[in-house]
Amino acid sequence: MDARELQAEVDGLMDGLRADLERLAAIPSIAFPGFPAEPVRERHDLLAGLLRECGVERVERIDLPDTAPVVVGEIPPPTPGHRAGTAS
Repeated sequence: MDARELQAEVDGLMDGLRADLERLAAIPSIAFPGFPAEPVRERHDLLAGLLRECGVERVERIDLPDTAPVVVGEIPPPTPGHRAGTAS
């Protein structure tokens, strides 16, 4: 992929990425004691879904005491001999 193709790819993705960011930012969540927990969970669930939609194979939630849920995602490395930007 040359620079012109890369720029076209980025340009094509930008509207969707911005819309996803606006959806995340629209959820008024504050992850501190005394604030409602539901918006924090809602934002977590939305983020986990967005990660799955873009191909993150393993998305998990980690619940720790006295904090908001943590989103963990794993993207495996490319297979040996695979070049980024080329079809397998």
